[in-house]
Amino acid sequence: MEKTKVVFTGIKQVELQTEEIPALGDGDLLLENEVSLISTGTELTCLEANVDPDSMWATKSIKYPMLPGYSMVGKVVAAGKDVPAGYIGKRIMYAKGHATHHVLPAACDDINFYNFVPDSVSSVDATFATIGCIVMASIRVAKIRPGEVCVVYGAGLIGQFAARLAKAAGATRVIVTDVSDLRLDLLPRDPCFIPVNSAREDPVARVKELTGGRGADVLFETTSIGDLIQQQMNCLAYAQCARLIITSSPKHKSMIDLDYVSRAAITIIGANNVSTHIASESKENRWTRRNDFDYILDLMDKGLLDVSSLVTHEFDGMDAKAAYELLMADRTKAMGVILNWGK
Repeated sequence: MEKTKVVFTGIKQVELQTEEIPALGDGDLLLENEVSLISTGTELTCLEANVDPDSMWATKSIKYPMLPGYSMVGKVVAAGKDVPAGYIGKRIMYAKGHATHHVLPAACDDINFYNFVPDSVSSVDATFATIGCIVMASIRVAKIRPGEVCVVYGAGLIGQFAARLAKAAGATRVIVTDVSDLRLDLLPRDPCFIPVNSAREDPVARVKELTGGRGADVLFETTSIGDLIQQQMNCLAYAQCARLIITSSPKHKSMIDLDYVSRAAITIIGANNVSTHIASESKENRWTRRNDFDYILDLMDKGLLDVSSLVTHEFDGMDAKAAYELLMADRTKAMGVILNWGK
């Protein structure tokens, strides 16, 4: 039996390749995948390779051939003899590449894991749980206090979740800036969220205006544009222990005024999802990546996190190349891009 998978074979080169599905071990699951979500930031950076040659992106992340994707929902269609009864037919959300099938071990831990999708949550919505988990790493290190003002730079998928989850964490005003009206229009219709189009307005001036001259308490950087870091610091409250959270992985080096950082008492926190989430639960902190995946799915299950409006495009998985071509042409005209793998 064969599976089809998406492969980046070089810069701006996308292929569909087939290979034999490995035989199931006694403790394995065979997933027939339903849908996957393209990570328009990470995947496009890897596909276009528009990064500094000595950056972490270039030296650690971008290697061809590459299997892109990490937001997949599939259904268990077969299981090894040692797998507990009842797994067949279950939907599972997990972090693997875009493909028609995957084989996973049924046993999982806090590092290698999957999550069952609640019956009330659609498979399409569940693919967004990976983005939610990535953002939760930033929300937790930001330590938002009730009533604080947050700014989110960038209204892509990561920025959309940062805004929503900042409110859930206690922020009463979330100012979101982007150059795309399409993206800003996808924010919830809620007085907590204030869109600012930075192509028409000065974000720093607007943030100061909205905060009575004080500035924000927390700012989430989600754009991956290193040149914006100093501007972002200027949005923060001066000498008030404000926090700048680097949620993105900037593609290029940043020049910042460290004297300003010192005088303004700004804390800069790197919040890479894999590095920031704890490896295993403890009495003091149980928020592993696996548990944050469960938290996001639980918010969806309870109707407290609606992501259905974030889907702007759907492609048949076999047309994945067309999806990436659309994004390379102009990713600001897209948000959630879904690949359908179901028959």
